[in-house]
Amino acid sequence: MEIVSKQTKLATLRERWDKQYPPDTMDDKWKPVSKRLREDPPKTCEEANSIIGNDSWTRIRCGQCDQLKDIVVMVGEEPDYESATTYICQDCLKKALKMIEEYLAVS
Repeated sequence: MEIVSKQTKLATLRERWDKQYPPDTMDDKWKPVSKRLREDPPKTCEEANSIIGNDSWTRIRCGQCDQLKDIVVMVGEEPDYESATTYICQDCLKKALKMIEEYLAVS
């Protein structure tokens, strides 16, 4: 488990981008984006979204309530196309803890 926030998404953006689009195998379509991320790293998620053309690299959505959040806990494997990963927000974590406590109280 680890905390994922907009700040961590932004701080790891270039590393994640390079992993997805390795410079030596990159399609020409993504080279301008990669160049811009290297030369002038975005300082905000909005800047990153503008450079990339969408918010999929900075967006954080809770896997339980499906709401956009600023901070969540990542549970599972490091995310990729085949991973079993979910993000859980504080409200959903509180609900889960309450469910466990109620279950234990009647057991």
